Amino acid sequence: MFNPLTNERFEVMPEVAKYDFARYVFVNRERDYTIFTSAKQLNEQDVEIQFYKYNIYDGTFLLFYTKVAKLTAINETYFIKVFALLEDYCIIEFIDILNETQKYELVVKNYNSKKSLTINNKLLNEYGLDKIVPLSGNLCAIKIGDEIIGTININRFVSDMIIGLDNIYIDVLDKGNGQFCVPYVRRYSDNLTYIKRDNTTGNEEIVIYDYENKVKKVRFNDNIDENSDLKKIYVINKTPYYFVNVYDGVSIVNLNTQKAEAELYNNLEVKFVSGDLIVACKRLRKHFFIGKEREHIEVYRFPDTKHSVYSINGQYGCCVEHFDNLLIFVN
Repeated sequence: MFNPLTNERFEVMPEVAKYDFARYVFVNRERDYTIFTSAKQLNEQDVEIQFYKYNIYDGTFLLFYTKVAKLTAINETYFIKVFALLEDYCIIEFIDILNETQKYELVVKNYNSKKSLTINNKLLNEYGLDKIVPLSGNLCAIKIGDEIIGTININRFVSDMIIGLDNIYIDVLDKGNGQFCVPYVRRYSDNLTYIKRDNTTGNEEIVIYDYENKVKKVRFNDNIDENSDLKKIYVINKTPYYFVNVYDGVSIVNLNTQKAEAELYNNLEVKFVSGDLIVACKRLRKHFFIGKEREHIEVYRFPDTKHSVYSINGQYGCCVEHFDNLLIFVN
């Protein structure tokens, strides 16, 4: 855990070994807990995966679920997702990626109860719960496999799972039906952005959905030679932009006009975009005396990409939006 106000950090439960077995999705951004996995080897073939919930304020914890898996499958063919939905509930999804006949196994778990409920839902068991993206309040985006993208009320979704409804209520934005797939989705600013791809032609639509006003904008992948990458699509001042890698930097293309509006040269690589702030870095040549590569970080305020508002020498770590501040971690 890291406290940006005091610059203090500490390890959560150092007495418990932690293993990176799962991918975690937290629907509630403001929460007082985190989740991690540990493991205990039962014999030469089997491992017990242990799921912990840890309260970051008072240090209390719960071992709320365990699952036995083959040692040879861990991190190789066995994939786990944990969706922390509400204060008391989560969904754990188990996927055996080598078993083509294996359906997705999903379990609803109340942290404070010894009981768990296996989900028997045709849609989820066949295609899998790919993503849940928190939007605002109880509103979340849901992506089921590469087939369906829509929005849900997370409270109603949990209730439907608990009572075992086969028909989940989803406000569907797009549905594949075999002709199209929805491979990628993410939230940025006040928009939900996703890709809609034609399975036959490979043509792509970039869909930007304003979930507050329920307005959908569709932009085509015209000037991009490769498949669209959502990590390169940003909405700045309500305008969608695509950050295209060019020979000596990045070209910033307005998706409304399909024209480049700004460039970042000198081999700069964009690492993070927050509002109209662009964080980019470049590798510096090896110093004659030091003999090792260095990095330089520049921050620009779009559309001015000629003059940086902040710069520092150091290796880029990551960025975190902390209320109205942008924290840049530099090694």
